[in-house]
Amino acid sequence: MFQMNDPIFRIDGELIESHLIDKFNLRNFSRNLRFSYKKNSEVVNFVGFVIKDSDILVVLPKRYSNKEILNRSDIELLFAVLLTDQIRNPQKYTGPVKEFDSSFPFHAFYSIYSYFKQYGLYKESEKITISGYSGKISWKDTIKKSANIISEGNLIYLPLYVQETEDKHVFLSNCMAFAISFTLRTFPYFVQGKEPVEKFNHFDFWNNRAYVVNRLKKIHTEVFKDTHKRLVKDLIDFFSNCPEGGSISIKHYNFELVWESMVEEFLNGFFTGVNETGLHFSQKRHVNTPYKFNKAKYNVDKVHSQNRLEPDHYYLNNEVQFIFDAKYYFEVKGLNHKQVAYQTLLKKMATKTHNALILPTDTENRTSIHFDLKEEYYDNEEDRVKIFEYYLNMKGVMENYVK
Repeated sequence: MFQMNDPIFRIDGELIESHLIDKFNLRNFSRNLRFSYKKNSEVVNFVGFVIKDSDILVVLPKRYSNKEILNRSDIELLFAVLLTDQIRNPQKYTGPVKEFDSSFPFHAFYSIYSYFKQYGLYKESEKITISGYSGKISWKDTIKKSANIISEGNLIYLPLYVQETEDKHVFLSNCMAFAISFTLRTFPYFVQGKEPVEKFNHFDFWNNRAYVVNRLKKIHTEVFKDTHKRLVKDLIDFFSNCPEGGSISIKHYNFELVWESMVEEFLNGFFTGVNETGLHFSQKRHVNTPYKFNKAKYNVDKVHSQNRLEPDHYYLNNEVQFIFDAKYYFEVKGLNHKQVAYQTLLKKMATKTHNALILPTDTENRTSIHFDLKEEYYDNEEDRVKIFEYYLNMKGVMENYVK
């Protein structure tokens, strides 16, 4: 079994030592690091993992609790969040700017492993007919393919065609077993599962990868069931993109996108309302959510259509609107003018407007006031602008997201 050293944990946006920068070759891509003028030093600029030989660097999100001992469960949680967000929100991962980078084909692996859990290793066989005289005669093929001979008044078909079962599963089974075992052994911190009982043979998959991929492509044209075609396609993806060794990375360069997804999941599952003290949430997930939040878009400028308002998390009915924005910050600095503009420009959409910034914390969930307009600056209560800050525990939100 492959053994890894104890993981090294760091936090997105925090200082990272120069020896770790060199150890994990973080300067090989400019987005891995950024210079912080506040800290007067380089800081980590991604969330995820870098594996080099037997060492692993784990970069957790901002405000992830580091007051407790971090262990394997934290690695598994982060990996599950990154994978879950890609599956649920594939539209966020398209476009010219690549926010997520993985040098390992985990999507292909999980699809292969899902097939394995449901069906086991591939064991499909096919019936073929060959000319011969030993076996079960296939009269359909014999009549269709054989010559008709009249002998002493009897019609004889020659040659006879007999039916045999030819197993086609050995190569695909070996490919599946290798992909599953290799991944489970290489990523013991990330992926939990059981290796196939049947062991693949000693074929050198790495040095014969071109042959493996070409043979899989040929097999893809020979199988007909959708589940089998998908399996072969995933195996092609795995062997085409799996790195043989060296450095393996799984990095998200804009974790704010994931934070937005996690916040919306939490709002739709637990939010109950707002009063003068702030936002309120239930202890248990709603069976039927009373509020359904979505990203909104309002074209408010009749001259420049590109000047749109786009609140991250928005809910509207005839009486009330909630305008919430997820902010992936260590701390709030100064007034968030965008939230003031949201409420000012959209106040006529409902009788009552509630406004909040939602931020991560490594402590308990809590509410504070971000902005409350003085009475002398408005005449009617509906013109009052009050913005809350609601702090959600980062680890708790991540655990909720992957359940």
